[in-house]
Amino acid sequence: PKPDHHAVERGGCRGFAAAFHTLREAVLPPQHHQSRQTHGDAAAEAPLLAACEKLRQIRAMRPAPPRDDQVLADANGFAISAIATAAKLMQRSDWLQQAKQAYGAVLNANRRDGLLYHSSPSATTNAISTVDDYASLGLAGIALACAEDNPEMLDFVRTMADDMLSRFQSSSGIFMQSADDPVSPFAAGPLVYDQPVPSGNALAAGFLSQLGQLLGAPRYRDAALQAITALGSSLNAEFMGMSALLNAYEDLIDPIEVHWAPADFDAQTIAWAAAPLGALIVGPRLRSAFMTDICSEMTGGGILICRDESCGMVERTRSGAISALRNARRIAVQEGGETLS
Repeated sequence: PKPDHHAVERGGCRGFAAAFHTLREAVLPPQHHQSRQTHGDAAAEAPLLAACEKLRQIRAMRPAPPRDDQVLADANGFAISAIATAAKLMQRSDWLQQAKQAYGAVLNANRRDGLLYHSSPSATTNAISTVDDYASLGLAGIALACAEDNPEMLDFVRTMADDMLSRFQSSSGIFMQSADDPVSPFAAGPLVYDQPVPSGNALAAGFLSQLGQLLGAPRYRDAALQAITALGSSLNAEFMGMSALLNAYEDLIDPIEVHWAPADFDAQTIAWAAAPLGALIVGPRLRSAFMTDICSEMTGGGILICRDESCGMVERTRSGAISALRNARRIAVQEGGETLS
C-alpha cells in the first residue's frame, strides 16, 4: 500500500520542531530553557507547524516524486549479514528474527524459477543476475547459520554456491559480473577492484572460502583459490584497490574457527572476543564430522580455537577462553606481514 505522504510530512514538521527545541537548548543560556518550560511545547511549536502546513499545501500541488520500490539482492545481503552478526554479538534474538525475516523476504521477491535476480520486480526484459547477489546473500546465509547454530541453513547456502559456480566462474577461475547464459540479457566481464562495496570476485572468494571451511568441502575453497590466483598479477600491481580480495585470501590460507559449548561463560563473551579475529564462531550443530571428533572433549563445556587444521587446548573457564582468544589475535597480527607469492 502507498504511504500517507501527508502524514509523513506532518510528522516531519513535528520532528523539525523537536529538533529546533533541542538545538535551542544546546546553544542558548539556561534562562531560555526555563522560558520554554513556562510557555509549553504547544505554544512554541505552533508557528513552526503553521509554516510547515503552508509549505505542505504548496508541495501538494506539484507532481509527487517517483518512488523506487526495488529490492536489491546484494544490498540486502550486506545489511542482513551485519544485523545477524550484531545479533550474535549483542545476544539480541529480536534482531536475529528480523534478519531471518528479511532474508526470506528478499529470496521470495528476487528468486524466479530457481534463479536469483538482482532486483525485484524482476519480471522485466532487463532482469539480470550478478555474482554480487549470489555471494552477498550467500555470506548473509552463513552469518545467519552461525548466529543461530543452524546447519539446515547451510544446505540452502550450498545450492547458491553451486549455482554461482556454474553460472559465473569462467574457465580461468575469475568470476564474471553477470552470467553468460540465455537468462541474462547481456554478459558483463569481471569486476576486480573494490568500489564503495567489495568487488564481485572478492565477495565470491570470501563466500566460497567460508562455506568450504564450515562444510569441510575442499572444492569450494579450491574454487576461491583459483579465482584469487587468476587475479594475482592485478593484485601485485594494484593491491590497494583490491583489499577485500586480500582479506578473502587471508581467510582462505589461515582461517580461524572458534568452537564453543556451554560452560560458565556465555556465547556473547566468545563472540565479542573472537570478532576482531575475523573468526567463524561455530556452535555444536554446525561442526563437521571431523571437528565433532576433535571437540568430543568439550562435553563439559569450553571453547576450542583452530587455525587452519591446528587446534589448541580446550579452555573451560571464562578467563582462560579470553586469554586464548587474545593470544590467537596476537599471533594473527604478528603473522599479518606475510606476502602473497
